[in-house]
Amino acid sequence: MKTLRLLLYVPGLALALACSGGGGVNVGPTVYPISVAVSPASANITTAGNQAFTASVANSSNQVVTWSVDPIGPVNVGTITTAGLYTAPPLAGTFTVRATSAADATKSGTASVVVTAATITVSITPPAPTVPTNGAIALSASVSGTANQAVTWDLPGGASTGTLAVTGASNVTYTAPAAAGSFQVRATSAADTSKSALVTLTVTQGSGFRLSGPSRIAPSASAPFTALFNDAPVPATWSIEGAANGCSISAAGFFTAGATITSVTVRGTDSAVPSRTTTVLVTVASQVTMTLTGPTTPTLTNADMVTFYWGVSPVGVTSAANWTTGPGSAGTTIPVDYFRGYLPPTTPGVYTVTGTSQADTSVSVTFQATVTAAPGAAFLASPGTPSTPRYLHASASLPDGRVVLIGGQQQRGLYSPLSSSEVFSPATGTFTNGPDLVVPRFEAEAIAIDANRVLVTGGYEEYDLARNSGEIVTLGTASVAATNPMSARRLGHQMVKLSTGANAGKIAVLGGFNGPVPYGRPAWQSTANVDLFDGATNAFTPLPASMKTPRGYFTATPLLDGRILLVGGYDANSSSFLASAEIFDPVAGSFAFTGTMSRSRTGHTATRLADGQVLIVGGSRDAVDGATAELYNPTTGLFEAVNGAMAVPRRFQAAALLNDGRVAVFGGESQDNWVRGTAEVFDPVTKIFSSFGHMAIPRSHPTANLLSTGPNTGKVFIFGGGAENKAAGAAELTP
Repeated sequence: MKTLRLLLYVPGLALALACSGGGGVNVGPTVYPISVAVSPASANITTAGNQAFTASVANSSNQVVTWSVDPIGPVNVGTITTAGLYTAPPLAGTFTVRATSAADATKSGTASVVVTAATITVSITPPAPTVPTNGAIALSASVSGTANQAVTWDLPGGASTGTLAVTGASNVTYTAPAAAGSFQVRATSAADTSKSALVTLTVTQGSGFRLSGPSRIAPSASAPFTALFNDAPVPATWSIEGAANGCSISAAGFFTAGATITSVTVRGTDSAVPSRTTTVLVTVASQVTMTLTGPTTPTLTNADMVTFYWGVSPVGVTSAANWTTGPGSAGTTIPVDYFRGYLPPTTPGVYTVTGTSQADTSVSVTFQATVTAAPGAAFLASPGTPSTPRYLHASASLPDGRVVLIGGQQQRGLYSPLSSSEVFSPATGTFTNGPDLVVPRFEAEAIAIDANRVLVTGGYEEYDLARNSGEIVTLGTASVAATNPMSARRLGHQMVKLSTGANAGKIAVLGGFNGPVPYGRPAWQSTANVDLFDGATNAFTPLPASMKTPRGYFTATPLLDGRILLVGGYDANSSSFLASAEIFDPVAGSFAFTGTMSRSRTGHTATRLADGQVLIVGGSRDAVDGATAELYNPTTGLFEAVNGAMAVPRRFQAAALLNDGRVAVFGGESQDNWVRGTAEVFDPVTKIFSSFGHMAIPRSHPTANLLSTGPNTGKVFIFGGGAENKAAGAAELTP
């Protein structure tokens, strides 16, 4: 008998009736497809702003979604968290936020986000300040519409309307002039120099509590001092702070100098109001002179810094000086080692830097700086902000593209080594803190052992002694372990991973300075010793062979065939700057001299090109820094001078091989007076250098790492270096 099947459709229910000798009825539910809805469906936010999104998944009990932003690729489209919080990129545009169902990856929902440029405004607090003549007040600027809160300050009315002392990225101290009146201070946004704010200060008559008397007096001479409050004499108590050196002051304020040339501090305190107290510096000398060492008429770009030094005589008086710049917003001066650095303003022009002796305020020195615009495009600020500025630090690139930053010191001239580390992730553009070293180090070296471990060796133990120890930084477990000692103390050494021979995979630690560092002590030495580090045993063993010449501050570059090229440096044993080079053969385990450079070099860079040649750039010979470069040919074993020189001499710069085969060179120093903020690029086809743009701050001893992953793949990550130490400007990316 034939079977008859009937389908009955009822909303929400399908009935199948089968007739086959009195068969029954089969009932089954209809399965509806999964769909995803994103709320809100559209949003308008400003650059770097945030917007929270939620998603609902229909027809599924699994409400989990994966968030992403279209288009996927090298364009900076912003970021979104696993909770749906979207952060807009720094540039305007229209982007798509997508939520993909975890239950069915083919089902997703979207929302459109329109990102517009934020309107930048500047405001100053307090909005209507009052200050007495010669008084000081702190002003603060706030910038809305951008994360960059930095401003530049100036006096529209000129130097006669007061003085400004910058105390932070958005803070300044204004000191009023001696005359009463209304004066203006202007704050201009660094993010958009067309946006500024003005505040009008009312300066009232009165100088507060001050002391009147000569700042310089001849030996054995006498002079009266008077205490004033708002220019009216008041009774006071008098004393000399610190060593008197034969000087004295009476209860009536009569100062008598001793016979010794010196500087002493006189304190006066208002007898009626003891909280009113101040000091003046009194110099005991017949005459004070001040001299300036450094370029007297420097020409520099607005990305550079020039350094200078001054002296005050006679011996015994303070060498301290007060520094001002002009006209208007004419840049700033900062301490740099035992020198001082002049950081020019962004606006090209001719500016005057003046130093006034604290020993005798009638004595001063000046120089004029001609500031030009830095060539090329400005570098990009890194997406994240590092936790610590670093100078003379070490860096290592991991196989997954992360960059590990280790040790160093927080600022140039502050000889206090850091033990901290942090990791930059190109994929997310963020910095995370890494484990602390067992001992603090600066001028150490670092290299990746494998995908998760970094070897750190040598560096300063203290200002005048190098270390012979090493450490293994393991990022996965956030741990650090000390190694056995190396065969020598090492500073200014090199490390390379061997790729050929019986020791393939091990790390060779070569040369460096063994003992006191090269400043001030005659006993420091260079070493030719070599240690091999085995990542399997985490231990050093000495290599039987030694380098042909002891070297420090040299370069070591792996060649395409696995041999290592050692170039230049300084041999402290013979006090020689080196032009020689040698080859380390890991297969034979031996060293041999190769060709000689056209000039000796230390503090240079060496970069292997795609064709196997090695580009040697810059460096110092004696006190002369070089702008020249040469190529080493591993086939002939000879060096060849390149066609063109760099625009400026450089030493202690950084270099990186770009994906297109060119070599970029960043920052460095020139002739002890300049720290460079410019960059240049070498073309291996034309063998000529050209401008590669400029950094936000000048950098000496920076590190440069080519990024191999993330949205900024192919760009170079520039970090650290000593000049101006600002955490917000410590990392940059090439355009």
